Amino acid sequence: MAEGRLRILLTDDEEAPVPIHVVSPEGRRAPAKTRAFVDLAAARLRADPRVNPAA
Repeated sequence: MAEGRLRILLTDDEEAPVPIHVVSPEGRRAPAKTRAFVDLAAARLRADPRVNPAA
């Protein structure tokens, strides 16, 4: 789709965006791998127009 070779069909059937939450225990620092995953996921989700229409 980004290259313009594909088109979205049936746009009336698209669901509304839903919030996505990451939950971790309070009072503990997240392991480095967890923090890296959260940072990566947040960046990708913010850039994805299917999740963030403002992207």
